[in-house]
Amino acid sequence: MSLLNDVQKFIEAHPGCTSGDIADAFAGYSRQRVLQSASKLRQSGRVAHRCEGDTRRHFPRLTEIPQEPEPQPVRESRPVRNFYVGTNDPRVILCLTRQAEELESRGLYRRAATVWM
Repeated sequence: MSLLNDVQKFIEAHPGCTSGDIADAFAGYSRQRVLQSASKLRQSGRVAHRCEGDTRRHFPRLTEIPQEPEPQPVRESRPVRNFYVGTNDPRVILCLTRQAEELESRGLYRRAATVWM
């Protein structure tokens, strides 16, 4: 069996074990190699861990049935009335003219051009 599988089985048999406990259990391997195996198991999602200060405790990953997310309610959208297209309201035209002139005075000519259109 591979070291990864052995480390995973050890963590499953001893939930809450520390990194030092895992390294001590596999004295035949170098400490670095054992801790790298535990790290790979965490990264792949096969093992969970929790940090308590400087101590890292390892736990077997619980296999849960994935629940489907609750459907989000569909918000009805109301059509937005566009006051800028096709109106001949003098107040709207005056407002747009002021906005375009103010943009031009600030040097924002392209934005002003879109308002003029």
